[in-house]
Amino acid sequence: MQFARIPCITAVALVSMVMHTLTDVSGTASKLAAAAQTDSLCRPQQVHLALTADPTEMRVSWKTLGSSCDARVEHWHLRRSNLAQNATESLHQRPDGNAISSSYSSDDMCASPATDFDFAPLNLHTYVMTQLEAGEWYEYQLTGLSDALSFRASPTPGPSSKVSFVVYGDMGESDHARAKSPGAAATAEYVSREVIYNEVDLVLHVGDISYANGDPEIWDTFMDYIEPYSSRAPYMISIGNHEYDYRTGKEKHKSHNKDPSGAGSPYEPDWGNYGNDSGGECGVATARRFIMPGATLTDSPDSAVENHSRRENPPFWYSFDYGSVHFVMLSTEHDATPGSHQYEWLEWHLEGIDRCITPWLVVGAHRPMYVVHPHKSNRIVADHLRDSLESLFNHYNVDLVLSGHVHSYARTCNVFDEKCVDNLDKGTTHVTLGCGGHRLSECRQKTVEDKRQCTTCNQQFCPKCLTNRYGVQQEQASRQPKWSCPKCLKNCSCSYCRKKAGLAPTGILATTAKSLGFASVAELLKANPDAAQAVQAAKEVKSSQANKFEDAAAEGKKRTPIKGGPKRKNVDACQEAPAGAVPDQELPSRLRPMPVAQTLALQKPSGQGAGWPKALPQSVALPADCATGDLLEVLEFAQVFSHHLSCRETSSAALAAELLQNCSAEMDSQRERSTSPLGHLHIQLLSVERCSHGSCHTYWTCYPIWTGCPFWTCYSL
Repeated sequence: MQFARIPCITAVALVSMVMHTLTDVSGTASKLAAAAQTDSLCRPQQVHLALTADPTEMRVSWKTLGSSCDARVEHWHLRRSNLAQNATESLHQRPDGNAISSSYSSDDMCASPATDFDFAPLNLHTYVMTQLEAGEWYEYQLTGLSDALSFRASPTPGPSSKVSFVVYGDMGESDHARAKSPGAAATAEYVSREVIYNEVDLVLHVGDISYANGDPEIWDTFMDYIEPYSSRAPYMISIGNHEYDYRTGKEKHKSHNKDPSGAGSPYEPDWGNYGNDSGGECGVATARRFIMPGATLTDSPDSAVENHSRRENPPFWYSFDYGSVHFVMLSTEHDATPGSHQYEWLEWHLEGIDRCITPWLVVGAHRPMYVVHPHKSNRIVADHLRDSLESLFNHYNVDLVLSGHVHSYARTCNVFDEKCVDNLDKGTTHVTLGCGGHRLSECRQKTVEDKRQCTTCNQQFCPKCLTNRYGVQQEQASRQPKWSCPKCLKNCSCSYCRKKAGLAPTGILATTAKSLGFASVAELLKANPDAAQAVQAAKEVKSSQANKFEDAAAEGKKRTPIKGGPKRKNVDACQEAPAGAVPDQELPSRLRPMPVAQTLALQKPSGQGAGWPKALPQSVALPADCATGDLLEVLEFAQVFSHHLSCRETSSAALAAELLQNCSAEMDSQRERSTSPLGHLHIQLLSVERCSHGSCHTYWTCYPIWTGCPFWTCYSL
């Protein structure tokens, strides 16, 4: 083997070159890593759109992890599918400056636990895209995002403009609070489909947004949930109790109150169930993340949301137009009684809406004015909201009120003063949509709270029912080892017992009793056994409160015109009648139509051991009415308990088919009791019932079986 001789100086030069090359490579790698880290820190997250007061604009807001990022909208332009073939880059709109940035931290919160999280200031950015053509699709590009996003500009306001929107309340997120908001992830998925595939115009969230209680991680998770559709359609919100309500105390908010609504202190009427539901956020996180129409922003982070218009107070109360609809968003977490800042703004604003341009008037407010679910504290709040607002809504022909708070769905008729009325005369339809993700409400008597059980009849009573209806305190009942309920003591005031005693039923009277100064319904009925005088007095009080607005108008109450307000034009002054509801046949077809309802039928399963009685036909049609719901309840019971009842294996289809059969003499004679899955289920249930009383012996029993109509069948046990 031979080695080449290399001069020493040449060897040193080669080593130097190698080391220099390695240094360059290392430096380049470090720069690439730093650039990648910068890209990650400056990548826009949680992108969401919002309308402004100008229909030719669209606001886009986002968050970055880094604090010194180049936060801007690079350009926006008509979507390429809308452009002519010879279109040029001149159609691009370019911003005249960077986005306005703002932030907040735990120091900005009003009370604990929000003040205890001690997180660094967030990096929030917002920019308004301008000069948009009405109803056109646009693409926009944020610095740091590789892909462009798209949205549709607002249509020109007018009575013939068609509008579609998704609305819900009480959503939250399922990552941190799956037990509390089990349906949030599904809501986000379904709304994404509606916005992306069916091109819904905008999304309304009527309060109780993230349930974060000041935790920025929960807020971030919620914003990630909605980004797939909030980056494509405006996401408009109203304030709920879990965004604003807080309690005063020894917290540091006393020395520097950061309440962005300017209220100075929380709203705590003695009749309400207002508490520390926001965990001390007092609306700060919501106001900084969701910039609603009417907000005036500056470059100062501390004043990014606080320098809002004095006339409206976004995001607490504000308004906006979209096509043929004028939306008014209110805060039920602030004072809305006559004379309050919010009421005075609302009264002036409703008077000035041009119903010739926007014939539809929709109000969004978190707490409902009509509560049908058995939430007594919420019904009391609803009564006060109606006393303050219902006459005003009726006077200005509000068409629709959208609310949440109660975790269920309900819709009223066209209602005024708790009565259905002709919609051509007066009244408003109220819809409660507090089922956006939060677990649904249950009747109080089905919950696991401390209840008192009667030792005579074993019926259970919740504490509020005892107090409000019967005037019995829970502590008083608990001290009695053998406590008997009012029904067993023959002094029950429920409608059922009153009817048995020949008295008129009273209906729900707890709120009426308290409004008239009685501690309970029992006390009211003791003073007025037939309750007629008390109810009449309550109606007179309500009527007096409902006429406050009309009395003020009759006295010639004058209002100072406000510069820049909407046009003073009433719907009756329109030259042409405003557009009404669009007939279904005129609505545009959905990109992904809903499936057409089809008649469903049960088919005999293939294979052996299915338990399908010979007398049953091969196919049994499912009913189209509510009987299907009853059927599903029976099948669910059988599925859950068949193992515990030691039932033989059978198919749900066979059991369902037998349940759906119409009874007839021929059917009864042909029924094979040995193979009947329904008969076997009854036998096992009766066996359990018989054994539970300590006598597990064979006996004969006859009982009705429901198969469309009852008939009697006897079995040996």
